[in-house]
Amino acid sequence: MAVTFNTQWPAALTDKEWQKKKSFLDKAKSKTKTGLGEALTTAQTAWGKIDWKLLKAEGQALPTPNQWDIAKKAAQQHLDSVAKPASKAALDAALKAKTTAANTALSKTAQQAAAALEKGLQDQSRHIRDLKLDDFDTGKQHVIDLTAQVKIDGLKSALLRAHTLINAVEKHQDNQGKATEFSNGVAKASRDITQNSDNIGVTHNKPDPKSLADPLREWNGLSSPPNIAPNEAVAKLNKFKQAVTALDHWAA
Repeated sequence: MAVTFNTQWPAALTDKEWQKKKSFLDKAKSKTKTGLGEALTTAQTAWGKIDWKLLKAEGQALPTPNQWDIAKKAAQQHLDSVAKPASKAALDAALKAKTTAANTALSKTAQQAAAALEKGLQDQSRHIRDLKLDDFDTGKQHVIDLTAQVKIDGLKSALLRAHTLINAVEKHQDNQGKATEFSNGVAKASRDITQNSDNIGVTHNKPDPKSLADPLREWNGLSSPPNIAPNEAVAKLNKFKQAVTALDHWAA
């Protein structure tokens, strides 16, 4: 459970409010010196040391997955070193309240107030005991998904340009024209596709598309147009088209 509860220490769980519930005799008799007031103050002080912003993913605008990992680690350290001791202080105070509620030397009003304090303190302690940092994982995944979507959009744009090349090649009636057109555009088209497909990974319940672009690696690293013979033009174009079509289906 993320931090969805009121993080302010309840006024009802303070020593000030507890003292109001005690009668003059409750305060005067030695048998009614329970130490509950001190325990309430200790718990409240420990609670006040918690940096709730550090424990919340909400409101943290972190642009990279690594930064979310760092933020979660910092939150876990704060949870362990500050928040959990505060939870224990609240639980210790709850135990003190339970003992106080059973003290027959106190007035009925004070006993009932102590019983209510026990429950309230247990609830405060439970807030931290039930605290999970899963919202940091959610924030991280959101960034991963957004980043992947940008890369997917880039891949889709590269595929559209690839189709433009395919159409231009197919307009030529002769194989020499096809070979020349394909040779002039295939290196850049392949490079644009692989640069995007190679950096997406597994996302949106889809497999890594990197392998689908493998047929294009024949051309993506070339710095100049390849030498494609006219009689190879159709076969080379078909190889290119098959890879583009496979990636079209993946990106759909």
